[in-house]
Amino acid sequence: MVAVDDAYGAAHAELLAHLAEAAGSLAAAGLAVETVLRVGRAGTAILDEASACRAGLVVVGNRGRGRIESMLLGSVSGEIVDRARCSVLVVRGERADRIVVAVDGSAGSREVPRFLCASEAFEGSDALVISVSRDQSPWPPNLDLGAARAATRAADQLRRCGVPTEREVLVGEPAAAIVERATSASADLVAVGARGLSRLRRLWLGSVARNVIVYAPCSVLVVRRTSGE
Repeated sequence: MVAVDDAYGAAHAELLAHLAEAAGSLAAAGLAVETVLRVGRAGTAILDEASACRAGLVVVGNRGRGRIESMLLGSVSGEIVDRARCSVLVVRGERADRIVVAVDGSAGSREVPRFLCASEAFEGSDALVISVSRDQSPWPPNLDLGAARAATRAADQLRRCGVPTEREVLVGEPAAAIVERATSASADLVAVGARGLSRLRRLWLGSVARNVIVYAPCSVLVVRRTSGE
């Protein structure tokens, strides 16, 4: 667990108390906890610490105030989602009982069910796997074989590891459809895949994943493949 203080000042004692309280909550849940307090720029310090300990997941909060601002991603959280080389969970709630898993058949999205199955954090959750077709023809969306196969593959994988899973193929603009379905399903978490790293070693989330992160009313998990990096 990492806390970052941009300067030693009046808030330093409060930050230490908050760090101890959070660590105590995790320890009470049976987790082994190590705390680190760093001084510096928050985004940089968290990313450096995650890289140094070869983290498989970074968990950050979402900064938001008011009816409009609550839908937006804070600058530190946004930087971590953009630049972290591991998966990132942006937390907007306390639970993850109902998960919407968005897949499109890409290599990045295929990592999502693997990550969920490998993690003990989501045991007891139910999943709804969705894939979005852009086909606006009057044909049923299940005739989009690519979208249907992606959803079926992910749903089958989650069922095999014991996660009760439903599957749907939607039609529309992907990010808007994912956010709308997560809202109507009262989802606690949306899980999406990341595209990968560019030649400059910076993550390009793509417009769909970025818009889901920004506008989803619940927590968002961005799954990133780390092997071979």
